[in-house]
Amino acid sequence: MGPTLAAPRRGPLRELGQPHPVALSTRTRRLLGYGAISVLLLCGLILAVGAASSPSTEVPVSYLGFPGWLAGPLPDVDLHLGSRRFVPLIVVMALSQGLALWVSDALEARWVVAAVVAGHVVFTLAPPILSPDVFGYLAYARMGALYGLNPYVYLPEIPWDDVYNYIRWRDQLDPYGPLFTLISYPIAFLGVAGGLWAMKALMGLASLGLVGLVWMSARRLEIAPLAPTLFVGLNPFLLVYGVGGAHNDLLMMAFLMGAVYLALGGREATGGAALVGAAAVKALSPALLLPFFVVACRHRARALVGVLAGGCTIMAVSLLAFGDEVFGLLSAWATQGEKVSTHNFPNAIGWYLGLGGVTSAVRVVAASTLAVSLVVLVVLTWRRRLDLPTAMGWATLALLVTTTWLMHWYLVWLLPLAALTRGSTLRWAALLLPAVMVVLGLPPVPK
Repeated sequence: MGPTLAAPRRGPLRELGQPHPVALSTRTRRLLGYGAISVLLLCGLILAVGAASSPSTEVPVSYLGFPGWLAGPLPDVDLHLGSRRFVPLIVVMALSQGLALWVSDALEARWVVAAVVAGHVVFTLAPPILSPDVFGYLAYARMGALYGLNPYVYLPEIPWDDVYNYIRWRDQLDPYGPLFTLISYPIAFLGVAGGLWAMKALMGLASLGLVGLVWMSARRLEIAPLAPTLFVGLNPFLLVYGVGGAHNDLLMMAFLMGAVYLALGGREATGGAALVGAAAVKALSPALLLPFFVVACRHRARALVGVLAGGCTIMAVSLLAFGDEVFGLLSAWATQGEKVSTHNFPNAIGWYLGLGGVTSAVRVVAASTLAVSLVVLVVLTWRRRLDLPTAMGWATLALLVTTTWLMHWYLVWLLPLAALTRGSTLRWAALLLPAVMVVLGLPPVPK
């Protein structure tokens, strides 16, 4: 069945994956593409093996010790990377992906899919890279499953538990959605080591599912699926930060792209429920996109019914599982909303203007910019000027450039949506966003 959404306008630049005008033979383009993908995978393997070789800033919790269960199953090679080698490897991976995309019309799907799977396997087997958040997931799960402590009521102050020393956020209630918290409860019974690798496996599979949904959604949009799959599945930030760090953003985006895929096939009600599921994993981005989903669908009433039904179901399950204490999630969001990461755009602009970073005025300007952008995008979507992936993609970009809490793996929120747009502007934004962060003096690597 073809897409049921309004046909998007064609962008002024060449479509992703279309033959380009450079006079290169198919054989030459194919060699360039496979060579670039090989270099990308080799650099990724070096990063992953390097992270597993010894304590380093690549694995933030390794300063507590680096037992075998934390290092993981990758070969024990005496390979010390450090930030000076880490950054060039990431850059080479990004350039390699760009070259592969440039000649993607000459590549065969089976080899691209094999490369995507290989990259995911490597970083799933790597230790938790560049973030200890996965231990926070385990802490909240163990609180509820093992000790009967509601993570929406109690802080993760569990010094008697083996996971405690690995927790980064001890002053914050569970900020994750009730669906993710419930999914994580069974993992708590596997212990800290087993729980870590179960989380790694879950997020690796979620990422592969996300890439698969990009492929299937592209087919429903009548877009050649290979290039969008390469665009998302071999993106260095998705592999290194997302899969390597085992972030639940991947699970959230798998639900979200499931919603897009269902809507493109005329199943708007089921898609609306799936999008609510995404918000019940991690709320900020999917909740923001709910109006765009309803407005962009051809059958808006069906989409709205699906959203309402999904919301009622999630609320009922949440109240049964956590009681009305689940609304402690609002407190956790408020606490996190007050935080300022060192690499967000409002903070950088505040410094460049001599304001010392994020101030109250900067927050007001950022929030106002986001609100105006969303209103304009909703109007354009209502008038059928934007299709579903494009509308949701632009809204996500607006959120990323105005939030004061921007993490490197949040790029995963934009990648799959940008991959499904017919114009190239959003894709360029997704590819250049990390470079802009560097230009602003905000390197996306640990010091």
